[in-house]
Amino acid sequence: MALRVCILGQANPFAWMCHYVAAFRKRCEVITVGPMPDLARLREWKRTDLADMVQPCDIEISLDKIADLTGILPAGWTPDLVVAISGGGIPMFLNTVSLPCPTVFLSIDTWQCFADHVEARYYDIVFAAQREYVSHLHDSGSRYVYWLPLACNPEAHVPVFEESETHDVAFVGASSLSVHAERARLLRLLAQHFSVLSAERVHGLEMCRLFARGRLAFNHSAVRDLNMRIFEVLSMGRPLLTNKDSAFNGLLDLFEDGKHVIVYRDDGDLLRKTREYLEDDRARRRIAQAGRAEVLQKHTYEHRVESMLEQVRSLFPQLGTLQRPSFRLPSSRLSDWLPRIPGVVVDFGMQLEISRHAARRFNVSRFMGVSRDFVHVQRRRGSYDTVWDSVDALEDASADTVFISDERDLEGMPHSLNHAFRVLAPGGTLVARVSSKEFCRWAKETSVSTESLKKAFLKQGFHVTFTYAAGEGSWIVTARKWTRRVRDIVYETFSELQVPGFSAEEVAALLSPDM
Repeated sequence: MALRVCILGQANPFAWMCHYVAAFRKRCEVITVGPMPDLARLREWKRTDLADMVQPCDIEISLDKIADLTGILPAGWTPDLVVAISGGGIPMFLNTVSLPCPTVFLSIDTWQCFADHVEARYYDIVFAAQREYVSHLHDSGSRYVYWLPLACNPEAHVPVFEESETHDVAFVGASSLSVHAERARLLRLLAQHFSVLSAERVHGLEMCRLFARGRLAFNHSAVRDLNMRIFEVLSMGRPLLTNKDSAFNGLLDLFEDGKHVIVYRDDGDLLRKTREYLEDDRARRRIAQAGRAEVLQKHTYEHRVESMLEQVRSLFPQLGTLQRPSFRLPSSRLSDWLPRIPGVVVDFGMQLEISRHAARRFNVSRFMGVSRDFVHVQRRRGSYDTVWDSVDALEDASADTVFISDERDLEGMPHSLNHAFRVLAPGGTLVARVSSKEFCRWAKETSVSTESLKKAFLKQGFHVTFTYAAGEGSWIVTARKWTRRVRDIVYETFSELQVPGFSAEEVAALLSPDM
């Protein structure tokens, strides 16, 4: 039986969304959910000419307006996996806690999509198209983050043999934006020495035709990214000149310079290698053939989907079997808030209503309890794999999930949160039952609200992902541990990238205070 996958994202005919959807449909039963780009958005992208190409998602809706995803899917159609694909700067669906299946967040343009750092925290597993952002997403509060490069679609990025090679160098892509100032300069440099064919806002088969007219294809990565065009041009069977900056995000881990691609390091190297390969027809054909063979064998969107599913299964062996309980959150029972991928779980207070045997059914790899109450420890010892009478016995960053089931056990919530922060791995999940009375006392608030909880937990190093008024004067809070503010990550990134028109100070100033 085919895996049921619900894909969330904005309908987009000229970026990665359509290619991922096509690849998923080849092996899974897929329903897509998301908005259409409106005319204003197409104007912003300078793509109004492609309005007729945009095909709506199966369910057309703004993702941030959905209260319950399962409520808009067809009756009886329950997803085995939910995959959110970031793109276009649209707000994503965040109420993932009640879904009965694992969730994936795919971040592509992380360098400029600052919200990805926040939105990814709501998902179980995160994939970043650019390798350097794996650590950034991890530090900002995502537990399981992996590198998943972009790819090619062999059905869309095809060789066009009927086109004659009319120019020395061909390029298709953006070159007029400030971020691409260096790319534009290099194109002008090439044009001083060679015949250059350059075009913007061209897609589909026409893009393949234009690249086929150049004896060499040119690419420039503006922000060190391993961009789409690298994989696409290789799939077209064209010899590719691309800059060394992409090596920062894995270019030379995937392809060999001089075998699959031609890497240039500066102006002189670009001119020298362009001239060298224009004079050597055999070398150009050899690189074009080797590059195409390599991407078709290892770097298509189908390969990426296979890698994604393999990684999900390694963390969630029950994928497709839906062995989680039939209830839906919110629930007043604390153990019902066990994450879908809990890993090593520690219970502060030892009040969780499950045993180690039940925990194992939910993919808990190790279930540990901590309490200073000697009698309670002895009574519940058999419910845990390991019990401790002191939280100091736990190693730093040794847990994936921490429950605070009794905040009084460790002298109140502030102390419990301090211990949880130390014990949790970066991006780890915290689940806490919070007494309204005690919260008002330690947070110096007159009443409890979602906003006051978020503010108080943020000060302790936790980003709240869900709150629930459980009744009887208590709240249940789920949160993710973060070790670096998004603001600091953005400032560091833009300081390093030196993007024309985007100073680190100006970009960081755009972020909201809670980032």
